[in-house]
Amino acid sequence: MSFNPDYESVANAFIQHYYSKFDVGDGMTRAQGLSDLYDPDNSYMTFEGQQAKGRDGILQKFTTLGFTKIQRAITVIDSQPLYDGSIQVMVLGQLKWSAFALTPPIFQINLILKLIF
Repeated sequence: MSFNPDYESVANAFIQHYYSKFDVGDGMTRAQGLSDLYDPDNSYMTFEGQQAKGRDGILQKFTTLGFTKIQRAITVIDSQPLYDGSIQVMVLGQLKWSAFALTPPIFQINLILKLIF
């Protein structure tokens, strides 16, 4: 295997696509938009201490989030190529919705993007 030479542009494009699907008002629409981005069995997520495994578990969590409309201001997208061609991505930013109008909370997400054939 080898490092992905386009890791930075792939990571940036993925994050823009991911949040265009995530930042919708309806939980079911959110889950449908993100479904192709998760492996049915080998995707994992920890959100506020709760773990979800596989596409269905992660998408179920996304349908129960407590907001209907959200915006985010991405501050940093850092990416790093990995030896097997996958890409490690770290995103840092602020969440913006009416519940936190004065002090928007900071968010961070870490992903490993891997092309599966």
